[in-house]
Amino acid sequence: QMRNFEEAMLATDGVLQRDPDSEAALLVRAQAAIGANDAAAALTAAEHLVALQPDDPGYKSLQAGSLMSLGKVDEAEKILLAIEGVPWANDPSGVGKTCLVLANFYGRFRTDPERAAAKVAECLARYPDDPALPPIAADSYDQIGRPELATALMRQALEEAPDDLSLRQVLAKRMLAQ
Repeated sequence: QMRNFEEAMLATDGVLQRDPDSEAALLVRAQAAIGANDAAAALTAAEHLVALQPDDPGYKSLQAGSLMSLGKVDEAEKILLAIEGVPWANDPSGVGKTCLVLANFYGRFRTDPERAAAKVAECLARYPDDPALPPIAADSYDQIGRPELATALMRQALEEAPDDLSLRQVLAKRMLAQ
């Protein structure tokens, strides 16, 4: 699988030689670099994207993720705090997802599971009408070692939307895994 990521990075070289500001090629390159565990290359592409679109929270989130992988935690946190609450042009769930990225950051990089759990709860309270958030928030709870909160959240989400098959599937997988 690593080879596929490296091949994707190489494929972007030709496009970027012709058009160094191709957002599509830079985005593919950054994502492929992350998959290939090449955080430096991911950061280079993400910073180029941010230079092209300085107000795009998705590109800034990609930049923050690359910085985290390089151990530049304080820089990443500043970016995440700056983009919290900023609407995403192409993803109506982007604002809530960014909130959860910050929660995951607190759990993983600040090793503060209580702060992370409080942030997940805050994100869910802030964006209660976003149906994409509960499964992502459940993953966040799992990452900080709180699977009971994840399962309770998914049960509550399914009670609120009993016909949502994707929620039903996520909860069923959780129950089977326990």
